[in-house]
Amino acid sequence: MFIAEDIIKVDNTYYFAAKDINAICSFDEDEKFIHILYTDISESIWGFRRYGRVFRYENILIFTPLWADTFLIYYIIENRFETINVKKIDNYGFDYFFSGAVIGNRLILAGCQYPAIVVINIETLKTEYYDKPFDELLEIHRKNDDCFFRNDMVVINNSVYIASCITNRVLEFSTDDGHYKWHEIGDIRNKYSGLAWDGEKIWLAPRRETKFVSWNPNSNEIEEFEIQGMEVHDEDKDKCSFLGVVYDGKNIICPGMQIDNTVIIDPKTCKTKLISKSYIFYTHKDGLNYALRKDGILEVFVPGEYDRPKKIIETQNDNTIIATLIHESGEKIFEGYKGIQLKDFVDMVSI
Repeated sequence: MFIAEDIIKVDNTYYFAAKDINAICSFDEDEKFIHILYTDISESIWGFRRYGRVFRYENILIFTPLWADTFLIYYIIENRFETINVKKIDNYGFDYFFSGAVIGNRLILAGCQYPAIVVINIETLKTEYYDKPFDELLEIHRKNDDCFFRNDMVVINNSVYIASCITNRVLEFSTDDGHYKWHEIGDIRNKYSGLAWDGEKIWLAPRRETKFVSWNPNSNEIEEFEIQGMEVHDEDKDKCSFLGVVYDGKNIICPGMQIDNTVIIDPKTCKTKLISKSYIFYTHKDGLNYALRKDGILEVFVPGEYDRPKKIIETQNDNTIIATLIHESGEKIFEGYKGIQLKDFVDMVSI
């Protein structure tokens, strides 16, 4: 299947944004074939990471932009797309949003390489921008080759919590009035890939090689710990360790990103388990865990059963899809063009 960085299931259909081409796609779990629903005709078909995450409100899907300049709204029943332009901020024009959450009829998004929080009313499509929380990070960000925030957003009452990738801080942001507060969590050298809440503690995974942290936001009790048996080799020290943090109702999961270690933590006992795997994405939705392996196979897990997927979903691309897009774009194909070998292109157009 096409590689994606998030997925959402509605009835028996999965929806996602393709990572390596300019396409919004769907596939039926029984049919197994991928269908392209939308492409941005103003851009090349080879547009990389146009959209990343997908959020749902009733029968509306919102695809959040990474390299695209618009939010993409999909009305499932009407099979209709609508766009909202992203507000331009000088010197910040890529990797817009990856962290978000739906609260009521609003989608809250935190900038990835973009210094603003955006609140979208999904019913009216009114957008509000909040840039003040980023003021104290701007100088650090200029000196650091990493994003403000990456993947996760914890919702507690009407506030969201987001972990910084470039400091040891967690942002608490009120969705009611835009007030915010920064919390310093753990060692000043810590930087975080994401966070999850188990109902009592917020758990944070390291961005690279620093420690894991649990934080009780009510008592402000903080614990830092290392994972026994987890070794970081010299060649892995500059790699992003984890995709973020997922709480699936039973355990805390820190899915491996650029290292082949996924960490499972029992939040009651703090006992840990290591699985030698890394993923493109790992998410918990509607009572199940969805994990996309790097070979494009989607694994579906029941919480607690991490070694035995409930389902393994392999999909097939319609061979005419990419060929048609190339043809309609008028682009010329040659050996090695965009990583495609001519024999692969022949396979695409051959019956």
